[in-house]
Amino acid sequence: MMKKFWLLLLSVFIPFLSFSIPQLSPYARVSLITVAPGQELYSSFGHSAIWIKDDSNYIDKIYNYGTFDFDTPGFYSKFVRGKLLYMLSVSRSDYLIYGAEQEQRSVIEQQLNMTSSQKQKLYNFLETNYLPENRYYKYDFFYDNCSSRLRDAFKAALGDSLQFKNIAFKNQSFRQLIDPYLVNKQFQDLGMDLGLGAPADRIATPSQYMFLPDHLMNAIGNATVLSDSGKTAFVAKNNILFKANPPKDGGMIVTPAMVFAILLLIGVFFYFYHLEKKTSKIYDGRNPVSDTWPVWSLVVISLVRHRS
Repeated sequence: MMKKFWLLLLSVFIPFLSFSIPQLSPYARVSLITVAPGQELYSSFGHSAIWIKDDSNYIDKIYNYGTFDFDTPGFYSKFVRGKLLYMLSVSRSDYLIYGAEQEQRSVIEQQLNMTSSQKQKLYNFLETNYLPENRYYKYDFFYDNCSSRLRDAFKAALGDSLQFKNIAFKNQSFRQLIDPYLVNKQFQDLGMDLGLGAPADRIATPSQYMFLPDHLMNAIGNATVLSDSGKTAFVAKNNILFKANPPKDGGMIVTPAMVFAILLLIGVFFYFYHLEKKTSKIYDGRNPVSDTWPVWSLVVISLVRHRS
């Protein structure tokens, strides 16, 4: 009987309960945080987050759309193909800076010029996105990631008052945009080229450039916004929250072209060895794999050289 009573009571009062978002004080600060690229493949392109700090309300929140589960089956395969399930997470700013320090990745803060109402709209947007039913999203490496989500959050909160200008646009494809970040990771670069396929060769629009944190930071740095004092620069102040030590020289880099060139030489050697009718268990004319070994090596070498 009591159980039925409590169920009836909940059914009456639940409709009147609503999700409440605190009101930011006039002293609240909103910043775009950009973290430099790291050594791991998943961190090679840098990272972006929004920082909302309001000491009056004891609010210190980093909104991070780049959270994922390392234990996801086929993690790297899904990452390379841009098909991982991501989520919005919220943490304190010192956690983010501590992690960047441990990985030796510089952290740049861009404090933003926003009115109180604009800050509140952005805060409401992010808090609503953080609800359990909203925080997960189907990640897409080019079109829906931790950086492009922030671009869309700013647009949702600021509307037409936010204007991007002087965005570098050189008719570059997505593949061309990510290549500079993989100069010292050429095997990973080759893997991503194969995993991403033809869609990576599409030409990116100026807005789509912002899928990379560096390009989002530059676009925000050149943007304008309508504030209480009229049209003004979107960025009020730049701060370096952590400066990493210069990376050490890793020495000679072994590239896919070098590896396949060696395989080609080995294949050619055994090819002529086979022509002389000498015994060879490695290179056998009846073996279709070994027959095409030199050919595939030439194909891969030509592809790598063409891209570089």
